[in-house]
Formats: sequence, structure tokens, C-alpha cells
Amino acid sequence: MLEAKKTFRRLKAYRQLPILQKALEDHTRQALANSVLETKGKAA
Repeated sequence: MLEAKKTFRRLKAYRQLPILQKALEDHTRQALANSVLETKGKAA
């Protein structure tokens, strides 16, 4: 682990990760809703 530690990079914007996580969840939720609507539209 000590040898591998030399090549690790520090994440500078780690405080913004919760914002990114919420944005990704919102996007995924919207994409799923759109795909369900498209599927229902094709079936009708």
C-alpha cells in the first residue's frame, strides 16, 4: 500500500461529490421515466 500511495492523486473537489451524486440520481431518474413513457407510447 505504501508503494501504491505514491501514485495516488488527491481529489480536489471532494466536497462537491454529494452535489454530483444528486445530479446523477436526478438524471438517471428522469432518463428512466422517459424510457418508460416511450415504451408505453410504442405499445399504444
